[in-house]
Amino acid sequence: MTPKLLHFVVPRALSDTQTTCIERARQLHPHWDIKIWHDDVLIDGARLSRYLDRASSGAQRADLIRLDALLVYGGIYLDSDFRLLRAFDDFTAHYDFFIGTEDGYNLSNGLIGAAPQHPAIAAIVDFLEDNEPNWSAPPNETTGPVLFANVLRWRQDVHILPRETFYPYNWNEPRSAIHRLSYAEHLWAAGWKKNVEKISRQQRVVRSAKLLGKRALRPMLSAGLSGLRRAKRAAEDSSPGFLQMYQPRMYPCSEEIVISTVHGQKIVLDGRDLSVTPDVALRGYHEWPEEAFVRRTLRGGDWFVDIGANCGTFSILAASLCGPLGRVLAFEPNPHIHLLLSKSSIINSYHDRIQIFDFALGDAQETKMLSYYPCRHGDAQIGASEKAGDPISSGNLLSRRKEIDVSIRRLDDLIPINIPIKIMKVDGEGHEPKILDGSMRLLAERAFDFIIIKAEIELAPRNWGNVLRSLRMLIDVGYKPGILDGNGFVVPCASLHEALGRRSGKTLIFTAS
Repeated sequence: MTPKLLHFVVPRALSDTQTTCIERARQLHPHWDIKIWHDDVLIDGARLSRYLDRASSGAQRADLIRLDALLVYGGIYLDSDFRLLRAFDDFTAHYDFFIGTEDGYNLSNGLIGAAPQHPAIAAIVDFLEDNEPNWSAPPNETTGPVLFANVLRWRQDVHILPRETFYPYNWNEPRSAIHRLSYAEHLWAAGWKKNVEKISRQQRVVRSAKLLGKRALRPMLSAGLSGLRRAKRAAEDSSPGFLQMYQPRMYPCSEEIVISTVHGQKIVLDGRDLSVTPDVALRGYHEWPEEAFVRRTLRGGDWFVDIGANCGTFSILAASLCGPLGRVLAFEPNPHIHLLLSKSSIINSYHDRIQIFDFALGDAQETKMLSYYPCRHGDAQIGASEKAGDPISSGNLLSRRKEIDVSIRRLDDLIPINIPIKIMKVDGEGHEPKILDGSMRLLAERAFDFIIIKAEIELAPRNWGNVLRSLRMLIDVGYKPGILDGNGFVVPCASLHEALGRRSGKTLIFTAS
């Protein structure tokens, strides 16, 4: 458990911003202890103090002191230019190490929570003791974010939170709207960055092009225009047609198939399956509008929750987009498909960012029956019974129905803190009401920016009333209904009735307001 203790490392003379931020932290944590360290004070039991005189900047000294303070005392370290928006009490109760990312690619050491002597902090200290930094190099590389990312990326005892939890915007980006579930706002008032010009991504592209010069730029533009002409011809039929230019390749492996998708990732499929495998193997994608939306929405450091992950067409795509410091939580209780998804994760080297769970989600912790057909992976159902009048899959024409017991868990229990999650995809084959009921705390706080949900009356004729109730509940807690057009753009709808009537497929999308 993380102690209720806040650490700051500051110079002797505080700026107005630092004074204001520290005072706000006191107000939000009236019963916490606060330790304020200076970069010329030694900590009892410190292991990195021998480096303080060698460090070439105040930023490096502050980095060393925060590591020693967290290793000895535990608690939460904050840069003194963090403006807190919420108290950290929930974090101390649930996490013994947590950290954020400012850009989705490096861990940010401006806000860290840890239990005393936590192995993750000890690993960084051990690394610095064994490998003295080049003190003339930038602090980011020697003692800061790059070091943290290199040491901690593959550890399983580290909770890397979504980017917007602590860093709603990066230091070189314009200040944007604060996410409704952000816990802090980094004001980026550090002296060693204060004179760096803030430029947009588009400005960086333009400046890079100018640096290339006309001689290098002209052939690049020519090739780009040629590619655009080919793309225009391919796009006349449909957007997926453009990606079909890159025909997916596959090879068989026993009863399994390894396919290269149009998005560029490898997926392991069951060659016997007749629901998902034919589409993905022949076209390189399964559900184009939904996949296009995910491609357009996710970026480095985001979280994606995939409920009913199947073989992983969405999970693997999301993992490629959220980067090594984002997270994909994939839920697939069918043991055979779970194994396929695990293989796909490994062959893409995404096992550092995908967590694959072998249980289903519902509204209570219990055990229920999962029924499925080996030749139709997409027709698995929780608690379904043919005798009860539930729909019978066409899979029974080719294979016998199988039944296994699976564990059920609540999503609210698995994500104990309300944090910003970019997308949740729900494909429960008629089990959606139970899944949403077990996520009520997260839904009430609108923790998910977008919810992609399958709503099929054919799969749940006896349960359709509960499905409608759950969809109306999403609207009641602040989500706006909509549909996806053929290219994956959100089309807002004024009501649930309109969304159900206008959709061309089986998917609805709900956007947090």
